[in-house]
Amino acid sequence: MFRKSYLFLFIALILTGLLILYRYLGGFNEPEITFLDIHEYRIAGYHYEGRITGKDWEELFYRTARIAGKDSVAGDLTIVWYNEPGEEKGYAKAFIGIKYLDDPELPAGMETRIFRMNGVIRATMDAHVTVMPNPRKIARKIKTYALEQDYELQEILIETYPEESVIYAEIPVRN
Repeated sequence: MFRKSYLFLFIALILTGLLILYRYLGGFNEPEITFLDIHEYRIAGYHYEGRITGKDWEELFYRTARIAGKDSVAGDLTIVWYNEPGEEKGYAKAFIGIKYLDDPELPAGMETRIFRMNGVIRATMDAHVTVMPNPRKIARKIKTYALEQDYELQEILIETYPEESVIYAEIPVRN
C-alpha cells in the first residue's frame, strides 16, 4: 500500500511537469484568426510533389530555410499546400519557398510564383512546433471563420514561418 501511494505521487508529479511544459511551449494557445487586405504574394521556391515523410522533402525544406536566412533572398520561409496537408496521408502537392517583397537574386533552380487574392484569412499561432495544432485543424478554423464572414476561399493553404515559434496559416480569398 505504501509503495502504491509513492507510485501514484510519482506519476502525478510527472503529469504535472508535462502539463507545465506543454503550457510553457504554448500548447494551450489558440490561433488568432484575422482578415488581412493583401492582394498578392511573391514566392520564390521549388515545386514539390511526393511523400513528405521522405528524405527529398526534408532536404528541400532545410535547403530553402538556409536560403531564406541569407541577405540575397531576404524573406520568410513559406509552404503553399495545393492539397490539404494530411488529406492523403504522407503525400503533398506543394510549393516551398521564400515570400519576399523586393526582387531577390535567386539561386539556380528557384522559380517565382505570384499568388493573387482578394485578401487572406490568417491564423497566427504562437507556440513551439511540437505542440502546435496540425494544419488540418487550423484550416478548419479558418474555413469556419470564412463561412461566418461570408468569404469564398481559394483551394490552397499558405504557411509562413516569420519567427522560430510563430507560424501564419493563411487561406486566400477568391478574387
